[in-house]
Amino acid sequence: MTMPQIQFRMIEDDLDPEVVTAQTIEIINRWLTDHQITQNDVQKAMLLSHVKAMVERAKTLEKLPGVILLYLMSSQSNP
Repeated sequence: MTMPQIQFRMIEDDLDPEVVTAQTIEIINRWLTDHQITQNDVQKAMLLSHVKAMVERAKTLEKLPGVILLYLMSSQSNP
């Protein structure tokens, strides 16, 4: 079963990161339930933390330090 694509336009639509985080977690939880996948409390907390951080970065356009480092390393190795 394929999920329909969902797009949140954080900046263009001036969306509230807390609202989008809650909506995203709800979508993920529905998918997990549909596939009979359960999470323990630690997994739920980690998922919420990661989704919240991703949504915040979508709003602020902040880059992941590891991604920036990897980009810089790859651009230096390919002169």
